[in-house]
Amino acid sequence: MLGRRSALYVYAITGSRPELPDGLAGIGGACLQPVVCRSLAAIASQVDPTQVCPNAERVLGHEHIVEALCQRTRVLPVRYGTVLPDAGTLVRALDERYETLLADLARLGGKVELGLRVLWNPDALESDDQGSTPAASQGSGEPVFPRDAAACVAGGRGTSYLRLRLAEQRRRDDLRARANALGRHLNATLLPQAIDSRPAILPTDCLAVSSTYLLEPTRVAGFRESFERLRAAHPALRFLLSGPWPPYSFVTPPNDRPLAGASLRDLSALASALVGQYTSEEE
Repeated sequence: MLGRRSALYVYAITGSRPELPDGLAGIGGACLQPVVCRSLAAIASQVDPTQVCPNAERVLGHEHIVEALCQRTRVLPVRYGTVLPDAGTLVRALDERYETLLADLARLGGKVELGLRVLWNPDALESDDQGSTPAASQGSGEPVFPRDAAACVAGGRGTSYLRLRLAEQRRRDDLRARANALGRHLNATLLPQAIDSRPAILPTDCLAVSSTYLLEPTRVAGFRESFERLRAAHPALRFLLSGPWPPYSFVTPPNDRPLAGASLRDLSALASALVGQYTSEEE
C-alpha cells in the first residue's frame, strides 16, 4: 500500500489492471504501483517532492518507464514532474477527467508519435531543386524559400519608417506563405502514413515547420522512408526527425492541472538529452 503521507509521482495512465514490467523502478528506486479509479489506473511511485527537479537522468528515467509500460499495455503518457500529495488526490484527479482520459486511452493506446522539424535560411535567395518559387502565391503546395524584403528607398524620416515597416510586413507575409506551402507539401507526402498531425507553421523565422505525427507502430518504417525521400529531394532544407515517442502531443489538453500529455521534448533545457537518443538528422 502507498503511504498516506507520501507524495506520489505519476508516470502514465493505463487500464485498471496493468501488467507492470519486472524490475522496473521509479525515481529513487521506488516501487511502481497502480492507483485505480474505476477502469483506469495511474502508475505511480512514492517520492520526495523536493527530489523531482528535472535533470537529464531523471527525465530519461521517466521516459524509460513510460516506454517500458507501452511495451506491455495501452498507455497515456504523463508529463514529467507530475506530483500529487496522496492517493486520494490522485483518484479524484482521475475521476474529474475520467471520460476524457478513457476516450484518449482508447484512441491513443498502442500509438506512437514522430516529431518533424524543417529548418531553412530565411535570407536565402535560392529556390529548391524543383524551382518552386511561385508556389506560395499559386497555392500549389510545393516548398519555397523566403526572399529578403526590398531595401527601403531614401526619403523623409517618416516616409522611410513607414516603408521599412511595410517592407518588413511584406517579408513576414511572404515568409509565412512559403512556410504554409512547405507544410502542405510535407503533409501531402507524410500524412498518408499517419493517423493525425499537429503542425506548427513558422514558429521562428529559421524554423519553417514543426509538426508531430501520430502513427501506428507498423507505419513508422514507411514514414521514415517518405521522410528520407523528402530530405534527399530538398538538400537546401535541414530536416530533423525524432521518435518514435509515446503520443504525448495528442492527449486532450486539460483545462487546469494536467494528468497527461505535455511532451518531454517541451523541456527545452533537457531536449539534447532526449533527442540525442532518438533523432535522425543530416550531418
